[in-house]
Amino acid sequence: MELAARQFGVVARRQLAVCGMTDQHIAHLVRVGWLVRLYRGVYAVGHRILRPEGLWLAAVLACGDGAVLSHRSAAAYWGLAETARARVEVVVPPGRGRGPVGIDVRSACLSRADVAALQGVPVTSVARTLVDLAAVVRGGVLADAVDQAIRLGVYDHGALELQLSRGRAGSAGLRVALADRQPGRAHTRSELERRCLDVLTAAGLPGPEVNVWLADAGYEVDLLWRDARLVVELDGWTFHRSRPAFEADRRRTVELQALGYTVLRFTWRQLEAQPRWVAARIGDHLARSGQGEPAGQPGQGGPAGQPGP
Repeated sequence: MELAARQFGVVARRQLAVCGMTDQHIAHLVRVGWLVRLYRGVYAVGHRILRPEGLWLAAVLACGDGAVLSHRSAAAYWGLAETARARVEVVVPPGRGRGPVGIDVRSACLSRADVAALQGVPVTSVARTLVDLAAVVRGGVLADAVDQAIRLGVYDHGALELQLSRGRAGSAGLRVALADRQPGRAHTRSELERRCLDVLTAAGLPGPEVNVWLADAGYEVDLLWRDARLVVELDGWTFHRSRPAFEADRRRTVELQALGYTVLRFTWRQLEAQPRWVAARIGDHLARSGQGEPAGQPGQGGPAGQPGP
């Protein structure tokens, strides 16, 4: 069914009715297993195995018109948070009631600016998502979400200030997170960055600038060797597994390369399992640019995890 294909394999009874299906026809499709009930009036088409997007959309459809994916679920869908809760979080218009079993439903009046449609899924805007997230998570998770919004190119400071001006729960914590990540401030904000700096130090490589705003590119990068025009980006799988995040990462790399930067990307697993290889790749580029000797060369220390001679 074309509708299900557009909706990550899920449909609502009301949508099937619009397509001309009767209650009897729908009941027959449920009996034969072609429609698999997920919530009252919401079905998976053909089987129950769905991508996260399908599960999120199913919950939104189950909550009726005006329902929107929100809080941690919205943050995960935008690619701002590592994981969502097992229970999908949805915002519905006031007076809607408790909602279906298995879904965390909150009531709120949302303006047009509060809502977006990402790949056909109604979801709170990035700015609204960050404010909602601030009310339900701790500071470190929130700071990482802000950083990720900047990395993905979806951060809108004006929209966020408008949200904060409403004085909603979590606004104070979000203001702290924003103040803590001013462009150019030299400190790490993730275990990935700290682990990479440890690898570089063990290899005796020159230290980079950390979390640097590149005005010519319009991006904040994880690690920068300015004279060598080398950028290192650190990727956590959970942050980059969504399609929007994947596409944004690739566009970002192309734009940085077009400006003359070399971009190297490393994952947590590579930093943990192959630190010498990571250090060697960075050291080789720095050596070619005249900023240092390859990792393991005299005067620069041995491979990551071993002291130099």
